[in-house]
Amino acid sequence: MSIVLLAFPNAPKVSQEAIQKEGELDDRLERRIGEIVNTSEPGEVDLAYIMHVLCYEEIEGLPPGGGLVSKRQTIEEILHRLCPNTRPDDVSINANGEDSW
Repeated sequence: MSIVLLAFPNAPKVSQEAIQKEGELDDRLERRIGEIVNTSEPGEVDLAYIMHVLCYEEIEGLPPGGGLVSKRQTIEEILHRLCPNTRPDDVSINANGEDSW
């Protein structure tokens, strides 16, 4: 199977405003995750816990249609940076063996 990608010179480009807003959102998420980590008991913090806490908060700037779930990879990277002992596979698994996020 092959895919051919055509890029036209006048195609829309990523705006600097969108890049700036994405960076600001990542900064807000990092600050909030840091607060959650600092106020939680040791061993209580994992990706599922962070996602659970964040899903009940109004976070300005989340992507429409994807919301918090679309930022999961970023949240996971921030959590791993703040808590290096947190394994990337510390996620919530439901009864069907599927990732709940």
